[in-house]
Amino acid sequence: MATFTALLASMSHKDGHFQVAPGEEWGQGRTLYGGITLALAAHAARLTFPDLPQMRAAQAAFTGPASGSLTIKPFKVAAGKSSAFIGVDIETEIGTALRATFCYGVSRQSVFSHSNLAIPKVEKPEQCPTFFRSDFAPRFTGQFDGRLAGRAGIISGSDTPDLLTWIRHRDTEVADSEAGLIALADALPPAAMMMFTEPSPVSTATWSMEFLTEHYTNRSWHLMRTLAEHVGDGYSSQHMNVWSEDGRALMVARQLVTIYC
Repeated sequence: MATFTALLASMSHKDGHFQVAPGEEWGQGRTLYGGITLALAAHAARLTFPDLPQMRAAQAAFTGPASGSLTIKPFKVAAGKSSAFIGVDIETEIGTALRATFCYGVSRQSVFSHSNLAIPKVEKPEQCPTFFRSDFAPRFTGQFDGRLAGRAGIISGSDTPDLLTWIRHRDTEVADSEAGLIALADALPPAAMMMFTEPSPVSTATWSMEFLTEHYTNRSWHLMRTLAEHVGDGYSSQHMNVWSEDGRALMVARQLVTIYC
């Protein structure tokens, strides 16, 4: 099973584009899971424009299934003295699978500092039950170690779709980069699946995120909270938070998820 580090290293470059063919171990049904697709795009952007400052935000539209050989096309949208916007398209033999925009910006001195993102009080990962243990877990979840930190898990018939989970890469060589955090942050099922009573397909349509740190610890545990704020008409709108094991807020995000039940 190719690790995350090995997958990034397998990307080849030609004429400004990258090629990569992730194996089935990164699959979710007939496509790659969204986190690895966007992580590949982020890594390609960083390789193409190595002088970019810290990533501050990303927006992604998953416009089609990503499978087989992928062509990754980074391009500059705009750049100034302190910020830059980079677009990345990922294409397959049948069409565009991803259209993403990344925002980068240098740190600025400011007299203001505030955060209302305290990490929830939960048991330590070692004291929590294993999360990825069901027969219907997608193949890619074998790349991650997860522990259920909340009271209920997925497909539990819960009327409170608020998922708390510890998660980390199994890849012990994963770099401390935004790509590694992106891959990790989409490894969990949507919170709406807590309401399910039997398995049913889901798919991410859009994902936007903001990065709150310049310092990543991708080989460590991360606590994720995913809250489905509205579920209806075959869609779920969810809010997501990611903290480091020592309690630092790393990311806030939103996803629109398609539900097929």
